[in-house]
Amino acid sequence: MLPEAEDERISYITGAALLGAGLNRGDVTEEDRYPGLRPRDDYMSCNCRVPITASGQCRMELKTEARLLLLLGAMCYGHAQIHRGPRYASIVDVTNGGTWGDWAWPEMCPDGYFASGFSVKVEPPQGVPGDDTALNGIRLHCTRGNAQQNTHVVESQSGSWGSWSEPLWCPGTSFLVAFCLRVEPFTFPGDNTAVNNVRFRCSDGVELEGPGLNWGDYGEWSDSCPKGVCGLQTKIQKPRGLRDDTALNDVRIFCCNS
Repeated sequence: MLPEAEDERISYITGAALLGAGLNRGDVTEEDRYPGLRPRDDYMSCNCRVPITASGQCRMELKTEARLLLLLGAMCYGHAQIHRGPRYASIVDVTNGGTWGDWAWPEMCPDGYFASGFSVKVEPPQGVPGDDTALNGIRLHCTRGNAQQNTHVVESQSGSWGSWSEPLWCPGTSFLVAFCLRVEPFTFPGDNTAVNNVRFRCSDGVELEGPGLNWGDYGEWSDSCPKGVCGLQTKIQKPRGLRDDTALNDVRIFCCNS
């Protein structure tokens, strides 16, 4: 496996372990993960940034916090036994997502928050002979029932182009429960863009549409999250240089469990 691919695998595993342990990436510092470590040449022999014993095996620093121990185990061995229940009840998706790219890490609202608004990252039309990518990212705006206060923004990976819109909010104390994507089908020859826009449905039935682009058609709505949306995960195609770029290709959302 190439070093870059291995780094991506470790990054994805780390994100999954954090999610299951009730954390986002920013909640754990390097010092938390590897207390007291100083650079040594032999730390990386098993793709684990912890010291090596005389026998050549990974020696993990035992922590009193079970979540950090699980994180270290995931980084060494590619999986973790999560002893805390997941922060979500289910994962919902749509059937018309694009085919290019890879799934990035999931990001979750803090405990006690749910998504009541969203914003999008959009690249405007580039004209001829420009390369259009349309929708590049989605952010969830998580609240505790008041859209103007106690707001926390979560974002999975986004594409490199465009700018962020102002957030769109569900009315009153309602919250996001479902979504659908506007996706341009594959065309050849042509400039592919994959996801162009997104709609969210609120718990009171109101539908919100992002300020994306108009290529392609909307697919079916996702299943509904009865207790609201608490996180998302995006599928992103990385920049391809002089070749055709599509950026955002697909989305999953995580339903709240309480």
